[in-house]
Amino acid sequence: MRSKIIQDDALLQIYVSHYLKLAHNHVDINYLKQAKVRIFYQTVPEDMLAGFCINSSVPFRTFLPISDEQLRKLRINNNINNDQLHEITCIWIDRNIRLNFWGGYRYYFTLLWDVLRLKSGTLIIGTHEKKLKDMYSPGFPQVIFYDNIFVATKTVFADFWIMKGSKYTFLTSLVSAAVSRILGRVKKWYRQQHSQ
Repeated sequence: MRSKIIQDDALLQIYVSHYLKLAHNHVDINYLKQAKVRIFYQTVPEDMLAGFCINSSVPFRTFLPISDEQLRKLRINNNINNDQLHEITCIWIDRNIRLNFWGGYRYYFTLLWDVLRLKSGTLIIGTHEKKLKDMYSPGFPQVIFYDNIFVATKTVFADFWIMKGSKYTFLTSLVSAAVSRILGRVKKWYRQQHSQ
């Protein structure tokens, strides 16, 4: 599986379509143009299998669903500085890649590599799905916002969490998850060998 950063309008539009289809959420192509958008594919970039965005400049997509007053309080209470902020957004993975042992590793460790190369600062991520909130929690352990609000990109009212982390928490969470997954595979293999 290959990966690359994309900037071409045609590829970004394909990315928008995949994100809408798999995440049931809309993203504006102008936002993608300001962010770092990485895709994964087998042969040609047009046949995307997964992707993610990292954005380090205003406007931050994570803050779009909340009001100006909520954002003001969030910034004050959590010492949020635009100049030292990075958001991970628009994450999507084709089901076949999620289920593929090495494909999943390639995706998440490429994401980790891109995060570790960012300048020092705070990492944030937002989600309206509780299962995703729970999945992201080890890497983003501090919930800095929660409310049931109107999410314009989905045109529905939904629970919405914004979580905060660091390069260190992100690194340790992915390493821990990787080790756990490898041990699970080893145990499965061991049981299969000794059940014959």
